[in-house]
Amino acid sequence: MDRSVAACSGTEQSHPLPPRQAGTDRVRYLSTFFRGKNRHEKLRKFRDMSKLAPIIPCMNECPEFGLRPAHPDEFAFAEAIHINAMRPLMEQLDAWDEPMRRAAIRRSFKAADSQIITLAGQDIGWTQVTERDADYYIAQIQILEEFCGMGIGSRIIRDLLAKAGAEGRTVSLSAVRTNRAIELYKRLGFRTIDPDATPIIDMVWMPERPSL
Repeated sequence: MDRSVAACSGTEQSHPLPPRQAGTDRVRYLSTFFRGKNRHEKLRKFRDMSKLAPIIPCMNECPEFGLRPAHPDEFAFAEAIHINAMRPLMEQLDAWDEPMRRAAIRRSFKAADSQIITLAGQDIGWTQVTERDADYYIAQIQILEEFCGMGIGSRIIRDLLAKAGAEGRTVSLSAVRTNRAIELYKRLGFRTIDPDATPIIDMVWMPERPSL
C-alpha cells in the first residue's frame, strides 16, 4: 500500500503537469483569481457563476467545489499530481526513489475508492479513501499547488470526520514527516502514533465517546 498523504505540501512543482490537467488558460486564471485585492468579493462572484454538480457548500472562504467518481483511465492524472507532491517532500529527507514511488502508486490506486476534485469544471486534484471494518483510511488527498490554501482539502477531511464520528469509526492516514499539512491534521484532531517514525508517520483520529 502506498502510505502517503501529500496534500498541498507548499513546495514548488519542479515538473509541470501535462497541459490538459494544469496548463490551460482557465487553470492559470483561477490560480490567481482568488489572490490579491477584493478576495471576498471574488469568491462571492465565483460561487454565483459556478455550476458544478454535485456542489459542496464550504464554510469561511472555501470556494464551492465538486467531487465525482474517478475512472481507471484517470490514473495518469492521479499519478502526476502524486509524484509532483511527493518528490520535494522525500528529497528533503534524502529518501526519494522515483521508480519505487511510481510502482507504489500504481499498486495502490483504486478508482473505486477515489474521487476527482473539480473546480469550475477543471480537475484540480483527487482523493482516495478506503473503508475498513471500523476505520476510514485516507490514502490520498492531492490538490494542484495553485489551488492549495483555499480550504478544499480541510473541508473534505472535515466532512469525512463528521461521517466517521456519526458511525463511531476512526479515520487514519499516513504522511511524509516534512509535509506541512501535518499541522492541519493535528488541528483537526489527528494524533501521531509513533512520533519518531520516518520518513512516513501514521496518524489517527478517534471519535468522541458518547457520554454515559
